[in-house]
Amino acid sequence: MDDVLSVMNMRRGLILGICTTDFSYLHDMVSLLGNTVDRFHILEGGRRTHKELDCLMLERGINAPIMRSPSPPIVGILDDPRVTLERAIAAALGRLSPDHLVIGIDPGKRPGIAFLADGKTISTFQAAGPSEAYDVVRKGKKAYQAGHNLIRMGDGDPASRDAILRELFPLCIATELVDEKFTTKGTKYRDENAAIHIGRTLGHPL
Repeated sequence: MDDVLSVMNMRRGLILGICTTDFSYLHDMVSLLGNTVDRFHILEGGRRTHKELDCLMLERGINAPIMRSPSPPIVGILDDPRVTLERAIAAALGRLSPDHLVIGIDPGKRPGIAFLADGKTISTFQAAGPSEAYDVVRKGKKAYQAGHNLIRMGDGDPASRDAILRELFPLCIATELVDEKFTTKGTKYRDENAAIHIGRTLGHPL
């Protein structure tokens, strides 16, 4: 089932590791994680470990820990912890650098946003407004590094929709307008669930 709760459970089931000497970065990463993943391990470079990981985040210039075979995918640590975390989760799910990334957006005062990588929903967010929606989309685009990006925007709430479109314009991502009928499901996470549905619905190019 493709909804917010199933995406959250999928992400929580992952086991991620990080190897860095930057304690401030570690603090930021731990703060970001919350209950995003079930287990999170801080590892030392070059040291043997028996931890089994779905992905390792590794600081440039540090030797990777010696791990059991097969080794997990490794992503480099970038300046922004959120981008690094999303890259790691995408890699763990086998969706890093997909051919196609569709970004579904349900407009409103608190827009729902969903990222679908080669047809699989890998993350959902609720933004506080148009400017935060821009930040979420920008970081998602940078994190997942897809061959082709497409925004599918719901056609409801014209004022919010147009404000979001203005914010997203500098990202130069092709955009479709999607009929929002029957996209809202339930009451909890309704905006994010609507964003997933919008992302899966063909629209009209703007």
